[in-house]
Amino acid sequence: MTKDSETSVYGAPRDPTLLWRLMQFGILTMLFFCALSVATRVLEIVIWTSENDLSLAGAILAYSSAAVSWVTALALPFSLLILLWLTARLTRNLHTLSPTRIAVTPMEAIGWHFAPIANLYMPMRITGMIRRRTLMLARSNEGSRWLVGWWWLLWLLSGLVVIIAQSTASEAYTKDSGDMYESAVQIDIVGSILSVIAYALMWRVFAPIVVAQKQLIGARNAPPVSGEAPQI
Repeated sequence: MTKDSETSVYGAPRDPTLLWRLMQFGILTMLFFCALSVATRVLEIVIWTSENDLSLAGAILAYSSAAVSWVTALALPFSLLILLWLTARLTRNLHTLSPTRIAVTPMEAIGWHFAPIANLYMPMRITGMIRRRTLMLARSNEGSRWLVGWWWLLWLLSGLVVIIAQSTASEAYTKDSGDMYESAVQIDIVGSILSVIAYALMWRVFAPIVVAQKQLIGARNAPPVSGEAPQI
């Protein structure tokens, strides 16, 4: 597919700012409730250490976990949906903005998130490609080349740690084990802290891409300076 045919297929690039604002809202919401989760878990450990009463700590865990889980259940899918939508938009724009061919289509950029095994690596690779190409076109400082990798690694690791914490907590209630319950709370704190760092890195990864593409679209749509040929 030539660049001319790509432009006709994908159309004019569209400003990704609105999608980025929605994603910012999702990230800030998740950051808030991850921090709230850490605070409630620390409180549970304090109560457990001072009172040694599993029923009291368990009641706090039940109510706090229910509240956080309900909000997370609503906020997390919203954040993931916007992440996919934004990734597709950025990929689509890049097909038109880049003078060289882009190997990944917008649908492939979304589809790799659902491919077993490959979704552990390919979304990171595609995001890294979008970031490098966009910042290169905008002649912007790319920053750390490892930023995307660290974000994706912590994203996956935080999810794994949270699953381990939930499994351990479930087993603790089954066995009525205070020690196992305390371990589950501590593991959950680690998972929440990793999530906070992962969401902060997500912001750092996507913010420069959105700003750069907005600048590129603005320059592309700007009227030609007198004496210059219009951009095609």
